[in-house]
Amino acid sequence: MIVAQQKKKENIIEYILYMWNVEDLLRSLNLEIASVDSRIIKAYPVDDEVKKTIREWYVGLIKEMKTFGLLQKGHLPEVNELIAELAMLHDSLLHLYQDPRYIELERHANENLKELIQKSGSKSITAVEAGLNGLYGVLLLRMKKKMISKETEESIRTISDLFALLAVKYKDMKNGNLSFPSERKN
Repeated sequence: MIVAQQKKKENIIEYILYMWNVEDLLRSLNLEIASVDSRIIKAYPVDDEVKKTIREWYVGLIKEMKTFGLLQKGHLPEVNELIAELAMLHDSLLHLYQDPRYIELERHANENLKELIQKSGSKSITAVEAGLNGLYGVLLLRMKKKMISKETEESIRTISDLFALLAVKYKDMKNGNLSFPSERKN
């Protein structure tokens, strides 16, 4: 909860990846709060009052995951809404705002995103969701200390660079600091 709150304020991409990891962790613990208590909350180096707040957060997540049938796969509605927001911002930065730096980074990542979309097998997946899937997959490989090919590293780097700027633009948007460029190519 503490990490999630910090990431949500600072970097929305990291927050989504963190929440996906939390969802997977809760699934691995069979969505049982007793397991969360003994395996996660107990290890937090905080006082009992903070542990109680953290526990309530996990209880809420577990309840929501059960309510929405996320026992084996899928993501929390709030996370899906954030992904949809990011997809709209992505499209807006490319076509409406015509942000030159964003367009350049997207051009470098475009083929890698298209490849991830194709590999997903879904016709409705956005470039943002496909990119997040790719970043999460590499994150899991790193956590498991698995070998990552040079090609995959290079592909993910282009997506990571693009999404780093997307996270900054999202924060700007939420703070009311995203503005149209003085000149556009419409």
